[in-house]
Amino acid sequence: MKKISHIFFSMQTMGTLMLIFAFAIGTATFIENDFGATGAKAVVYNALWFNILLILLAINLTGRIILDKLYMPKKFTIFLFHFSFLIILIGAGIT
Repeated sequence: MKKISHIFFSMQTMGTLMLIFAFAIGTATFIENDFGATGAKAVVYNALWFNILLILLAINLTGRIILDKLYMPKKFTIFLFHFSFLIILIGAGIT
């Protein structure tokens, strides 16, 4: 169990997921430029792999918040910063 949590909640995993996310939305920008918004939605934004990527990002971020104990009063500003990204990811998943 500890090995699984280390894989899911590591900074290396978050960095890898963020690079994949950046590449995906960059690619979607070029697709949208050439084929319109419907093309980008069909290939990237509404794809199952993109939604799984958003879920993995949210899980990793939540795990890092808990493991680093960012909810403690002296780390509240860092918690608020990371929690805002979690809200953005949830909003992206809903739309």
